[in-house]
Parts: sequence; structure tokens; C-alpha cells
Amino acid sequence: MKKPLVRAEGIVSNDDFTKFLVQCDSEESFYRFPGGGVEFGETAAEAI
Repeated sequence: MKKPLVRAEGIVSNDDFTKFLVQCDSEESFYRFPGGGVEFGETAAEAI
């Protein structure tokens, strides 16, 4: 059976919510919240 693909994402901000941490691709064509694929036995927090 094929393993399901699961993604964990998170929002990281400063105390007054005026700045957020985001990732972008090498050409900066889009932005996304930090995260990653969850491996078997790994928690969502560990994947982020």
C-alpha cells in the first residue's frame, strides 16, 4: 500500500503580529508558510 502524503505548515509571527516568516522558491514567484512533509513516526512540529 502506498503511504499517504501529509504536509505540516506553521505560522511564525512576532508578538504584535506585524511580521510573519514565509518561504519562497528560488525565483521568488510565490510565498508559503514554513513546513514540510511528515515522515512516518514524525510529529507535525518536527516536520515544520
